[in-house]
Amino acid sequence: MGELFGIHFLAIAYTNSGHQITKAWTIFMLRVSKNRTCKLVCINLAAILATFVQSVALGQDSHSRLSSTIEHIGAGTPVSNSQQGRWNRVVFLAKPRLATGDTDSVPNMFHDIVPKFIVTIMATVEPVPAALPVSRPVTALDSSTPDATSTVTASTQGSSATRYRLAEVGIGHSVQVGKQLVAIEPGNYKSHGVDLSFIERQFLSQSGQHFEEIRSVARTATHLMFDVPAILNRNGIHKDFVMRHLVWIDGQTGTVHALIWLLEKSKSASLAVVESELPRWLQTDRIEDRMIHVDAKEFTLGVPGKHAFALEQMPPGRVVEWTKELLSVAALDRYDVDSMRTLLVGLNNTNRTSK
Repeated sequence: MGELFGIHFLAIAYTNSGHQITKAWTIFMLRVSKNRTCKLVCINLAAILATFVQSVALGQDSHSRLSSTIEHIGAGTPVSNSQQGRWNRVVFLAKPRLATGDTDSVPNMFHDIVPKFIVTIMATVEPVPAALPVSRPVTALDSSTPDATSTVTASTQGSSATRYRLAEVGIGHSVQVGKQLVAIEPGNYKSHGVDLSFIERQFLSQSGQHFEEIRSVARTATHLMFDVPAILNRNGIHKDFVMRHLVWIDGQTGTVHALIWLLEKSKSASLAVVESELPRWLQTDRIEDRMIHVDAKEFTLGVPGKHAFALEQMPPGRVVEWTKELLSVAALDRYDVDSMRTLLVGLNNTNRTSK
């Protein structure tokens, strides 16, 4: 869902508009006491926080009308799993906080605002329309594994036809309202029991403009694979990576699952697997504590550069081992039916042997 899913790091927005953001931060540092740069400060905060997905083009399913973009989760949407309606599955939740490194380099107000908004990815799962031909999928999921992390099954022999499809995936911000997480928008929040300051509203408004780093890799009626640029802390050095996410549903039950692994640019500029980081099943039933590392060396005159912020670690989850079979297809630029099947067969095999 980087992924693209939650706030993977705090500095990705500098890629597209670093000059403007740097200027805003500089003005904030020099003139905030005069109370004349509030809007610029808010824009800067939003740019720092906006590190996930927006306007992602997906492949079109061959026999059904599935959403071809990452949608926006509308205000008032309850963040919970249900059996009907739109946005009925939770895929990923991340609550970022400035946790390690030179955190004193960041103004105190950012420490309070950053954790308030939870990056939220949800999906709409629906029955396959009766008018459509019911096909046997490339894969199905066996949800009988002991810890509720599903095994990917690549053989369709003897399996039932697909009953559910992944209609759409969406992203937004949610906040805690009582005991319920609720999606909000900068212009639609009061009626949902939320009170936002001007700065917080500006953050929500601007953050959506920076959800453009995601790249769709593969799409079927039950799968969505996408890449998210990410910066991770590696022994005190903030380095560029790509987080690849595989989100899919069990075609028989409609249950959603997600797997993530890490890639990096090779010397030839193509993507390569980071073998030292094992793939892991994301925890779709809890909020990730997304720890952000701050590097003061990446600040110039108080202005943070692109690599000033980084993920402290990969999102948590149950890891599976790399195999030769998996490594051969885990970093492909595009997938066809055969390569997708090879990937899922490999995941199935390693999942059975991983603890």
